[in-house]
Order: sequence, then C-alpha cells, then structure tokens
Amino acid sequence: MTRRTANSQALIDAILQVFQKYKPPLTVRQIYYQLASVGLVPLSQQGYRQAQRLLLEVRERGVVPWAYFADRTRRRIQPAQWNGLADFADSVSRQYRRDLWQSQPEHVEFWLEKDAMAGFVGEVLHGYGVPLYVARGFSSATFIYEAAGALAEVNKPICIYYLGDHDPSGMAIEQSLISRLKEFGVDAAFSRLAITLDDIDTFALKPLQAKKSDTRYRGYVAEHGTATVELDALPPDELRRRIVSAVESHINVTDWNNLLRTEKLERETFVGLAERIRGAGGEHG
Repeated sequence: MTRRTANSQALIDAILQVFQKYKPPLTVRQIYYQLASVGLVPLSQQGYRQAQRLLLEVRERGVVPWAYFADRTRRRIQPAQWNGLADFADSVSRQYRRDLWQSQPEHVEFWLEKDAMAGFVGEVLHGYGVPLYVARGFSSATFIYEAAGALAEVNKPICIYYLGDHDPSGMAIEQSLISRLKEFGVDAAFSRLAITLDDIDTFALKPLQAKKSDTRYRGYVAEHGTATVELDALPPDELRRRIVSAVESHINVTDWNNLLRTEKLERETFVGLAERIRGAGGEHG
C-alpha cells in the first residue's frame, strides 16, 4: 500500500467515525473541521480542498450515502403536480402540519449567516416548525424589510436566535441585521446562540486569525482580539443540542401536545378523504 493510499484510507476511516459519532446530515465543512481537529488535514484552504475531494470520492464510491450530506442550497424549481384528486389528498395528508406555535406564548425564529449550513440547521428545526432565515452574508434591505413585515403580524413577544461565524464580517453581519430590523420597527429579543470565542477553549477548537484585509479588522481586534472561529467548527452534536434546547425552552408542553393530537385527527381526515375519492373512481391515470 502506497503512502498516499494509506493516508486516504486513514481519512476515509475518520470520515466514517465522524458519521458514527454525529447524526447525519452534516455539511462538508463540518466534517472538514472534525478531520482538522485531529490533525488529519491541515486547517487551511489546502486542507479544505483535500477534504472536499475525498468527501466527493466516498460518495461516488458508495462508501457514504449521498443523503448523509446536508446541502439545501441547490433546489429544483417546479410547480406542484398530482396524479388525480386522490393523489392530491394523499399528499396533503402526508404534508399537513398544524401551526403548533399558535398557542405558544412567544414567537421564535432563527437567523443563519451561512447558506452552506442551511441544510443542517433546517433539519434540526424542521420537526419544530420554526422559521429559518438564511442571511447569506450581508442581507439586502428588501430581504430584511420583508422579514420585518412578517414579524409585524406577530402579536406576541419575539425571540430571534442568531447563528454565525465569530470573525469581523460575522459580527458585523449580526449587528447590521439587528440594527435594520429595529429600524423597521421590530421589537425582539436577540441572542447569539453560536458561535462564541469561549467555544474555542470549551471544545478545544483551533482558532483562525482575523484577516487584516478585512475592512472591519481593527474594530474587531480592539474588542475581541485576533482569534476568530467559524460556526462550522462547533461539534455538530453541540450545535444541534443548543438549537433544540433553545427552541424547547419556549414550548408550553401541554398546549403543544394538545395541538399535536388535533393535527393527528385532521391528518386522518385527509386520509379518509383520499380513500373515499379513490373508492368513487376519482383516481385518474
């Protein structure tokens, strides 16, 4: 076995261990940070590209299922279509969900700096029906204005959790978001859920150095020092735990479970409707 082959096999074994340790789906960058944390790839652009190539290889070879990787940033756009009314009723019964937050005392939503993390975070939030806004860097004024318009319809306390990098741009993006929402009249409690500089010591993360080329470098260093850390570096199970804990801290369990029971009954109604349509010959090929 050549040195290169041996190194590749060691990386493949480490990738499999990452998926055994952390529940998929995971992003490529999350896996890269786990490999870098144990010294299997360098913490650099070269190391990231090396991890990218190998992660593509393990998918193409069938070593790791494609579904284990989170990437919701690329989507096919197509109108919804059904094969008759019974098919439509079946689809509704599968997709129907009650707004379980209507009886909760607070409105909760998440804002995410990085598009690449949307698949992972969205997967965690999906079961709770919590909205996720992906800022994709510095959001346009129109995007934030539309988000503020939706929040204007909320007649209860609003709690917004932010997930982003702790670096000059990541901190500026967060502050810009908060300022703009306030300018548009949003009264909300904002909280940075991840990532923080304290996470570097807590989870033995390898910090990066702030880029001097960033126009916000001086202000950041004056307040935080030169160390930076990306959201992707946080162990996936810890990020998942924080998100779940934050969401569940706002849930009144009794009201939540009551609406879940209502949702189940309503879904069964749609199932019965689909069966009656199919029995009446309403299914067309």
